[in-house]
Amino acid sequence: MVKLPQILAKTHVTRNAYRHWGLIGALKTEQPATSMGKAVPYSRENAMEIAFIGALVRAGLTPLDASERAQAWIETLKNGHSIPRYYVLNPISGFGFGREDISQPDALMKMSHALNQRDKSGWVEPVEFAQLHIINLKHLIKMVDEMFEEEGA
Repeated sequence: MVKLPQILAKTHVTRNAYRHWGLIGALKTEQPATSMGKAVPYSRENAMEIAFIGALVRAGLTPLDASERAQAWIETLKNGHSIPRYYVLNPISGFGFGREDISQPDALMKMSHALNQRDKSGWVEPVEFAQLHIINLKHLIKMVDEMFEEEGA
């Protein structure tokens, strides 16, 4: 049985952040009913949602924006499809995209476009204070899977 404290520790999410996400409606997977002093099992889907939202929030998205992207990935995985290995995100513009490989020149070129803003005339100069965050989604999935394997869940 995988419990919430284990998930939060593995995903580097605080209990306060988790509670806040619940209060604002960012958690969309069905959360188990809890009661004081009683451990309840959390699902792989719950853990995946917490991991995805946590990574995206640390990368600069709001919890609600992070939740939307997390739900899309969870739905894709539930339907038996894979998601990209990496997610590249510009937290300033909110522009993000998936990549399987980030070491090839074409990947680096596309990542540089994430630093730009698009307008009617095409790509314009990089935005001030532009930054990129790269999230290894496959690592998050592996981490969650290992947590459930260790517990025999």
